Amino acid sequence: MTRRYLILYLILSVFMCLAGIGKFMMPRAEHVPEFSLYAPDTSDPGTPQEQGLPGMKAITVKTAAGDMAAWFQPPREKEGKVIIFFPGNASTLPSEAYIAKFFLPHGYGMYLCTYPGYGLNPGKPSEEELYENARAGLRWLQEQGYRPEDVIIFGESLGAGVAVQMALEFSPKLMVLASSFTDIPEVMEYRHKDLPKSRFEKERFDNLKKIRRVKAHLLVVHGELDTLIPITIARKLYEAANEPKEFMMIKGIDHNDIFLYGAGDMIADWIDKQTAAAKKR
Repeated sequence: MTRRYLILYLILSVFMCLAGIGKFMMPRAEHVPEFSLYAPDTSDPGTPQEQGLPGMKAITVKTAAGDMAAWFQPPREKEGKVIIFFPGNASTLPSEAYIAKFFLPHGYGMYLCTYPGYGLNPGKPSEEELYENARAGLRWLQEQGYRPEDVIIFGESLGAGVAVQMALEFSPKLMVLASSFTDIPEVMEYRHKDLPKSRFEKERFDNLKKIRRVKAHLLVVHGELDTLIPITIARKLYEAANEPKEFMMIKGIDHNDIFLYGAGDMIADWIDKQTAAAKKR
């Protein structure tokens, strides 16, 4: 290497070194992962008949955001019970149809709820918008002649937050919570330690605070190996709830699998038992 090239090489090396130091010393922008509590499927849900539910019909309920879609089938008996189902954050009406098939053969009516911004619904999902949509569904049931004691409130995953709020407002006799949680900040502390807690202060779904004021007979169902919402969180919510209450664990099962491994039949049998007992009183 000639002297001239050696000098150029040294200059270049010093420049690169200084550039590296400068890069090292520059404050790095904090990387905050993108996260949304909601995962709406905006495709057309089709019809109940396409999902093998010949006795169910598509309806709409009015909210401030516009007309919201729901599917409804009345109970087999005139004085029968109706289960209103509040789904998880990625559910669709077709996926809810699968769950309805556990309960319709028992003679229960089913009201399958969907959220603003899901399917062809107008609006944007938020905690308050989900509550308002749920209220519209319960008011619709009241307009059809179903009393609060005729309605069983059932929430799964994120829908458990909707169910607890509706139980406070409409005072059902029975409530089922599947794959439920205490509040969103606690779940996110477990799942996303890298996200700032302030991200979830507006969308809290504070079930733990509310459950102490709910008087419904409660069933909590949870997968033993739930990796999305650990069973310890569900047990914490259960312990805070009033009697009467029961806890059912689905052994060896994760968050999205409980209805594949017996949860639907277990819940239907529990509802049968409670409604039969109520008739004897």
